[in-house]
Amino acid sequence: SETKKVLTPSNYVAERVLTPENTGSLLRARLEAAALESAKAVNTTPEEKAKLIKKQQDALAEFSLFVETQKILEKSAAKENNHRLDNLVPKNMPTLQIKGGPIRDNAKPVHDSLESFISAFERQLKSHNLPLDNHWERLFWLCLNDNQIPWFRRDLVDKNRTWADACTEIRKEYGNPFHVFLKRHELFAARPKSHESIRLHTECYLLLAQEAGRTNGIDLTFDFVSSLSSNVREKIYPVLARNYGTNWPTDIMEVSQLVISTLGENIDTNHTESNNKRHLSVNEPSPSKTKRKYGNCPVHPKGSHAASECEVLKKQHIHVKENNNNNNNTPAKLCRYCNKVPYQPGHRCQEYFDNETDITGKYKNNNFYTINTINTLQKQSTESLLLPLTLQTNKQVLGILDTGANKSFITPTLLKELEDLDIFLSWN
Repeated sequence: SETKKVLTPSNYVAERVLTPENTGSLLRARLEAAALESAKAVNTTPEEKAKLIKKQQDALAEFSLFVETQKILEKSAAKENNHRLDNLVPKNMPTLQIKGGPIRDNAKPVHDSLESFISAFERQLKSHNLPLDNHWERLFWLCLNDNQIPWFRRDLVDKNRTWADACTEIRKEYGNPFHVFLKRHELFAARPKSHESIRLHTECYLLLAQEAGRTNGIDLTFDFVSSLSSNVREKIYPVLARNYGTNWPTDIMEVSQLVISTLGENIDTNHTESNNKRHLSVNEPSPSKTKRKYGNCPVHPKGSHAASECEVLKKQHIHVKENNNNNNNTPAKLCRYCNKVPYQPGHRCQEYFDNETDITGKYKNNNFYTINTINTLQKQSTESLLLPLTLQTNKQVLGILDTGANKSFITPTLLKELEDLDIFLSWN
């Protein structure tokens, strides 16, 4: 007698693991064929009927065993995949350090805002196919230092929070309202730079919106369109009205693509084309190439105008004429002694000689003495000040000498020389 081998999940996997991918379809087709053959067998003997039923039962058992085996394999693969994901740690995890706050790791970048850090954290997890809700708590430890871990344990660890709830708590702890206000004002005043493409302006605008805490919506898309230049807005408003009507779009990228498809990407947003440019008509004759004619202007020898038409010469003639008029109207200078005749070099009037006689007689009885000054402390010092003094004898002389120094003094030798000359000295 032939011994039949009983199929179990273990030996089925061992024998059927290398079957083609369509094994399930083949087993299902075999089961359907056995059931159809058993249903068609009407006028058959009991032995043949029993064989058909046995064949159908074997096909059903084999298909059921295959389905059960597939479930076991899928669970094993899922468990292995989960184990692999649970042990997967991205290398470039960001550090929670925001611009304006403490720098905890100089080797890691400092984020411009809290939203920038959250975006970097999400980017790392999504790039490794790690679901945020399942792995954010395990990997968030790598973004903190010793001073931040107590807050993390107190508010977020083992709370069964989703990533959205965790972001809310992170914003409460590390969000800076003043920074958000500044970014919102910067977003309000954002305008495309000269020769900046629409695509680049869109990226900068979306980054500012993220740092300002703005999300996509009708208000944000309307603000984006309002940030464009006036000539772009005038052309895009009719297109938006024709495509969306009163249902204003809620996605900035959708509006940006519409602007690019309508006006082009590399448009100069600050340039307005003028319609006053004169174009050469087809019927107009082309300008003839004649030899250039030069004028006789001495100031512009390569110019084509005459000297009588030169504006520079006209201004020069007017200036010379004004100077001549001013010179003619200026009276001649008179002698400052007699004040009667115009002064000329060598002029000597009686008043001049009388004035010289008065000056000579005023000082003829005065005796002048010159005393050489003596250096302070008899040394050559940059802090000393040497001043020659002229003194008169038989006369009381009052004078003020301001040297700018805190103190002034004379040596005993100089004092003795002054006393011998019978000169009265007085100082404060």
